[in-house]
Amino acid sequence: MLKSISLPAPPGTISWSGGRMTLDAAVLLLTLLAYIFCGPILRQLDATAAPFDAGLLSALAFAAAAVLAASLLARLLTAALAQYAKAVMVEPLNLMRPWQHLYLFLGLFCLFFCGFMLVLIALL
Repeated sequence: MLKSISLPAPPGTISWSGGRMTLDAAVLLLTLLAYIFCGPILRQLDATAAPFDAGLLSALAFAAAAVLAASLLARLLTAALAQYAKAVMVEPLNLMRPWQHLYLFLGLFCLFFCGFMLVLIALL
């Protein structure tokens, strides 16, 4: 059976720490606020701005918020699957090999991500 050995992460490894997720959530909140208030802010800066300008700025802010939301949800899902996979792959209860577990979790992640993208497309 596989044994858990605590080794330091190799250089260049992506860290899934809570600090990074907090930063992503804060940036996502800022882009959502920019999406909501871009029209009034633009009117304060330029009273002669056309409605097209506010619409274009709100579309850019919404696209940035959608990309950040997808990134944050992918990071959260990957962290959750990695914690579950770590617990399951140390002492497997069935006859699956570790690479089969990896394919199973990767397929599950891809299905969740595709489902999220379909919901995002439906909302757009």
